[in-house]
Amino acid sequence: MPLFAIQDWIGAAHIGGGPTEKEEEIVTDYAGSIELTVYSVENLVKDLAPYIHSDEDLVAVARGLELLSRVLGRLAVEPSRHTAKYISDYLCSRLENVNRLPSFRAGIHEVASCLEILIRWNHFPPGESMMVASAIFSLSRQGRFKDLKPATRQILYLLVETLFKSRGDALLKSSTIPPLIRGLVGIAEFEKTPSCLGVLFQLYTYLSKEWDLEANEFQTLWDSFYRYWPVTVGGSTQQVSKPTSEELRDMLLECILSNDSYAKNSIPMCLEKLDTTHDLSAMTKNEVLATLAACIKAYSVPAVEPWSIKIWSSLKFEVWNGDIDDFIRASLKVFHALSSKLSQNSHDWTSTESYLALYVLPAATECKERLQDSKKQFTRSTGMILSSIASGSPYAFQLVFKEVLPSMNTIWQDLRLGSEKTLLLGVFNNLLVARLSLPDISNPGATYPASSTALLDVDTQNMARLTTDFAKFSQNLVDVYFGAFANSEASPASSPDPTLSVAAIKGLTLLFQIPGYLSTVEQGMIVQKLNDLATSPAQDAEVAKTVVESLQQICSIEPTVFRENTLLDFLQKLPKSISTDPEKSEHELDAVLGYLESLTEICCTVVCKKEVVTVPPVTAASSFWHRNFDAMVEKLLAKFTDVMSIGGQLPYAAALVATIANAITKFDKTLEGARITTQLPLLNDSTKGPYDYIILALFREIVVQKVDINGQLYVGLKPSSFGGDLDRLVRMVGRATMLAMRSKLTTPSNNLVLSWNRQFPKEPSAIWSLLTHTGDGLLATTQKNLQQGPPDKCLANILSMSLLAGMQPKSKDELRLPAGEVAAAMIHNSLNMPKDSSRACLESTHEMLQLLVNKFGAAKETLGDGTTLLDIVKKLVEDSRSAGVKQAAKVYQTLAYFTAASLAAFDPTLEPLIGLMIDGIKNPIFGRKVAQSFRILLAPSPILTKENFCAVRLLRNSKCFAVAVNPLITLWQTATDKALKENYLIAISGILVYMTPTQLDEGIPASRLLPIILEGVAVKDEQFAKTAFMKTLLHLTPRHPAIIEEHLDSVLNRVLDRLRNTYDSPSDCSIECRVLAGDVLILLVKLVKPALLLQRSIKINTELDSAKDDISGDVRRKVGECTMQWFNLSDRAK
Repeated sequence: MPLFAIQDWIGAAHIGGGPTEKEEEIVTDYAGSIELTVYSVENLVKDLAPYIHSDEDLVAVARGLELLSRVLGRLAVEPSRHTAKYISDYLCSRLENVNRLPSFRAGIHEVASCLEILIRWNHFPPGESMMVASAIFSLSRQGRFKDLKPATRQILYLLVETLFKSRGDALLKSSTIPPLIRGLVGIAEFEKTPSCLGVLFQLYTYLSKEWDLEANEFQTLWDSFYRYWPVTVGGSTQQVSKPTSEELRDMLLECILSNDSYAKNSIPMCLEKLDTTHDLSAMTKNEVLATLAACIKAYSVPAVEPWSIKIWSSLKFEVWNGDIDDFIRASLKVFHALSSKLSQNSHDWTSTESYLALYVLPAATECKERLQDSKKQFTRSTGMILSSIASGSPYAFQLVFKEVLPSMNTIWQDLRLGSEKTLLLGVFNNLLVARLSLPDISNPGATYPASSTALLDVDTQNMARLTTDFAKFSQNLVDVYFGAFANSEASPASSPDPTLSVAAIKGLTLLFQIPGYLSTVEQGMIVQKLNDLATSPAQDAEVAKTVVESLQQICSIEPTVFRENTLLDFLQKLPKSISTDPEKSEHELDAVLGYLESLTEICCTVVCKKEVVTVPPVTAASSFWHRNFDAMVEKLLAKFTDVMSIGGQLPYAAALVATIANAITKFDKTLEGARITTQLPLLNDSTKGPYDYIILALFREIVVQKVDINGQLYVGLKPSSFGGDLDRLVRMVGRATMLAMRSKLTTPSNNLVLSWNRQFPKEPSAIWSLLTHTGDGLLATTQKNLQQGPPDKCLANILSMSLLAGMQPKSKDELRLPAGEVAAAMIHNSLNMPKDSSRACLESTHEMLQLLVNKFGAAKETLGDGTTLLDIVKKLVEDSRSAGVKQAAKVYQTLAYFTAASLAAFDPTLEPLIGLMIDGIKNPIFGRKVAQSFRILLAPSPILTKENFCAVRLLRNSKCFAVAVNPLITLWQTATDKALKENYLIAISGILVYMTPTQLDEGIPASRLLPIILEGVAVKDEQFAKTAFMKTLLHLTPRHPAIIEEHLDSVLNRVLDRLRNTYDSPSDCSIECRVLAGDVLILLVKLVKPALLLQRSIKINTELDSAKDDISGDVRRKVGECTMQWFNLSDRAK
């Protein structure tokens, strides 16, 4: 016997919400007793009787029935068939409630839960299924179902669903289908709750698909669910338990589409909604059109065909007269779906009485008449209709073009206006788009008997006939498009029509892409025309853009065309050399860069679609996706070699290398996008990087081994002239190298530097040898020492740094590069660079130092003498106190770059380094220089980036504020020397300028920051600091207007002082700062209480009037905006 009594269960409900441990114990106790046969389900029902038959306490009724449900669900062993029938009969009697007992009206949810468990038992008598269904349906006959709670109705619907799906055979043995359908729709008559409708819609779909219903039953179900369309109910996205409107909409659509029998109701329902309702919302109208398209796609051809002409008649004016793009697109989708559907299993293309012909021919004829009657109004929309219908199937395209193309050719001959020709070309283009969208077989949706190939042969013949018939128009189409170019050319009395040219270019591109449509000569004419347009210097911007896009498409599918035509035409436009005269060379370089930019767009923004066929075959390591890119870069590298052999052409060479670098960037992005949608083709050689040949070719032209005056071998540069042009060239080669090395296509197995080091283990690292061979082992030591020059050795360090920038941190060991030792060498190099070395050389030492510290942990290493980088820097800072100003400035500049790298990675050396910088500010001689170096810490760097595999912490700004700004503010507050206080403000500005408003709020209270800002915008002879503090004030003002109002006079004085720039009182701040001051003043007018500003109106008006005459147009425009806000201030004051 159970240890617990029924009263224990009833009382457990008051312990707390949700299932309690006590309840679990009771349920387990009763279920265990039944499984041990010391108790039975019948005993439980009898013991529950005083509670579940009580008319006075209906809560106890539900509570008692809940225990029965919980115990039945807990049983591991099913009771006997007799017990199942006994419980089922009892529960059904409660639902039917023939005697109208109040106690039987309660606990219906629990009764349904019990039945849900029972009917899933193997011991449940199948004959009881109809009794359960009848008991449920009786609730609606008695008018009780609609008054039940939604949760109860939902579980009853779920119970019916289980009966129909799991016990369907048993139901149909005891009853016919009509009573079951009537019973179901009877309980659903008043349903509006989303959770219940979700169950109902899915059940309706199941019955429509799986049960053998007659027409009357389908109509009964339709009448039950179509009233909910379009769906207007549903839970919100936050209500997980309820289906949303979108989910209900999908479920109802599944009902509508579940059987062909609904076509006679659903299609006219949609058309009637469109034809008779004039106040449809945009959302509803889109839903109606989407439903209509879905119906056409889902139903069979015989179900759809009777409505084809009616659909055309109803929707054609949605396109012709419509002005809302969404409705037009949705209507075109319907036309396309109808064309595609009616094409299925249409094998006789000669009949004019086929389902498709009866739809397409009247529509095409009407479109043709529209084109003939109106040369402008309906041309564009007619083209869209024809395209949507023709793209439905090859058969549909055959019907359309044979009907309309002859008339279109006649119309074209009669047109005189360029605008009319442009519109008609759009129709031609739409038809070509439809042709390109067609599959290679004529009937893609058809099925063929395994034993017969006759229909397949017919379809093959049909497709051949289409190809032959359409080919008859090829010459006419070519003439139309080339004739359009002739009409768009400039004449003495007119200018070119770019829109006509654009339409013609698009058409020629479409023609070219149709497989086997044009002859080789015609294809060549098209490519040549596009090449001529692309290389024409005087070209409309839209035409130029369209030409490039067209060549992209053509060259991607025909790489041979790119190699043998387009690429060569562009290269012929490049001069052998450019003038050495600065003015002429700038103009010539602009022209060269224009050609190269277009060429890059053509071959680097789309992957090549197939392998190029060449003799000998392509030997590149990359896949065929790279063929056009490789072809262009190889030609540019050859051109680079030619240009480098001519004196005075370094700017030209740099432009070529810049193009290669830009090409790598663009193509890498293109490859990344292509990999998302398409599987990467196999590489020809996975052991080589796809960009290795670029680095090797560039280095081959500029890198050379030399011997210095001491007889020591070093790696330098081939060019003998030094200056800014060579610096820019080497920098650009370095950039191209870095981009190639850090590409996602570069892996540890194909990395050029690592492969070189593995292949030549006895030679110096490729970082130092720059991929040149040498047996001199000392090169690894001497190449990093730049203090004695020569200048080209210093410049070569840019290339070493670039190689290092593209390496991943995990490759440290294979680089054969002692990070700490090299970093120490870079520190000393930066302080003792030869006098004849350029700034680019100095920058390379700083950048290599940053890479070694940030990526390779150089600051954590112990050097050969037992010291660390931090020890070296401390010693240098100590020595700088007795050194000259220039040398001290170099020390602190290097310290700043070291600190920036440490900060980005949160290296342990960060705080000591920041401390050294702060201490340096106190030096009365070079303290200002040190303060200015703080702006290096957070400044954007082209080297310290995630793309270069550097550690760039997201919280570095906040970290910098904590370890640098807060101590600086404290020192500023306590300092008494004016110059020292200004130095602290300059240092603070170098950090604040990179802070976001949120980071500022997190770092310091606004009330504490505002006085610092007000002092900072007045620092003399320091443009950067004033601008930085003004920008900070701009961030602060909208977030803390109350604090601004407390110090309004001080804020206004500072802002107006910075804005002032008159002859008598010239400004001491930059144009940017004055523009920012205008921005702050605009915010003050918007945010500060009008009364406070009006009290100071005389001063504000005076300064604004003066600022209107500022020498800078940007400042004058900003003051004009501020004046307008000031003018509207009186309205706010009312």
